[in-house]
Amino acid sequence: MSALSTIVIDARPVNGSKNGVSRYVIGLIDELKKNKNITLILISNRRITYNSAGDENIVIYQDLECWSYVPGTLWLQIRANHICRKFSAKFIIGTQHIIPLLTNKEVHKSVIFHDLVYIKHPETMLRTNLAISKLFCGLSLKYSDNIFCVSDTTRNDIAKIYGISMEKMLTIYPGMPEKTASAPLSENDGFFRFLVVGSLEPRKNITKFLESYFKLREINEHVRLTMVYGHKWGVTSTFDSEILNRALNDPSIEIKYSISDVDLLSIYLKSDALVFPSIYEGFGLPILEAVDYTQVILNEIPVFREISEHIENVQFINFAKPSNQVASDLNRAILTDNSIAYIKNSGRAAFSWKASCDKLLKSLGILEVTTHPQFSANLPPL
Repeated sequence: MSALSTIVIDARPVNGSKNGVSRYVIGLIDELKKNKNITLILISNRRITYNSAGDENIVIYQDLECWSYVPGTLWLQIRANHICRKFSAKFIIGTQHIIPLLTNKEVHKSVIFHDLVYIKHPETMLRTNLAISKLFCGLSLKYSDNIFCVSDTTRNDIAKIYGISMEKMLTIYPGMPEKTASAPLSENDGFFRFLVVGSLEPRKNITKFLESYFKLREINEHVRLTMVYGHKWGVTSTFDSEILNRALNDPSIEIKYSISDVDLLSIYLKSDALVFPSIYEGFGLPILEAVDYTQVILNEIPVFREISEHIENVQFINFAKPSNQVASDLNRAILTDNSIAYIKNSGRAAFSWKASCDKLLKSLGILEVTTHPQFSANLPPL
C-alpha cells in the first residue's frame, strides 16, 4: 500500500452547525489529520467552515456554483466518483448515514451511523429528509464495506432491524472534549441550577421535562433552569404551545441560542446538574461535555446506560413516569446527592478520538508507516 493514503470525507455537516453530528465529524477530522501518512479531502456542495490553515494534509473541496443548488444527497451520488478519481482516492467515508452508491468498485466505501431516528422517531424529521433516509440508508448499509456506529446501542439496533452482521460494524465512540477548566464555578447563591442542552425535537422529551420542572417549582422554589440550543425554537408545531409560552415567560428559566463554545463552557461551570430527558439518542455528546463539571441526570434509555458504565455518579430518572413523580424524583436527586459526575479511567480510554481513529484506520487497512512523505502527493489543482 502507498505510504500516503487519500480519504475523501463527506464534510457537509461541517457547515457551522453545532449539533451532535457536526461536532462528531469535526472531532474525527481533528484527530485523523494528525496522521501525516493520510490525506483528507473534505468535500461538500456547500461552504465548509473547517479552518484548515497550516494543515498540509487537508484539502477543502467545495463543489459550488451550479452544484450548490442540488440537494446534498443527490450531489453526493452524482459527484463523488468524479472527486475520488480527481484525487486518486481509494477511500470515501459517508458521515451522515449515506454513501455514494455509484463509485467505482475499487473505492472503499464506509458509512457512519449516528442513530436510527428515521425508523424510531420519524416524526422528528422533515418529510424530504425522512424520504431520503428511507431510500438511501438501507442501501448504504448494504453496500458499505465498513459501517461505523457511534455507540454499541446503535450498532445493536442496526443488527436487529437490518440483519447486518456485527462483524461488518465497528463502534467508534466520540472523544472526550478538551477540559479547559479544572473546577466548577457554581454561584452558590442558594439556587440549584439545572441545564438542558439540545433541541426541541419530540424525542428530546423537553415538553415532559418542562412539565416536571414546573411541578418541581411548586415544591421547591430554589431551582433555576438554563436551556441551550444550537438554533432557535424551530418548528413549534411539534411542541406544546402552552408549555412553550410558559417557559418563555418564566423568570426562573433562561434560554440561550447559538452560543459559542466558550459561553457554553461557562454555563456548564455555573450549572449544578445537566439533565438529559431524551427518549432516544444515538449517543449524547452533552454528557461528555458535562462530566467533571456538573451532576448528570439521565433518562432511563439503553444508550445512556451504555455511556454511564464509564462515568461515576450518574443519576437516572424514569421520565416515563407522571410529571409529578418525575418532579419528586428530581427534587430527591438534588437533595440527596450533590456529587459531580467524573469520567472513569475506562471512559478516558473508551471516549478517545485517538483510540477511535486508530480503530477506524485499522479497519480500513491503512497501515502506519515510519516515513513522512512530503504532501506533494501529485494532487491535481482545485
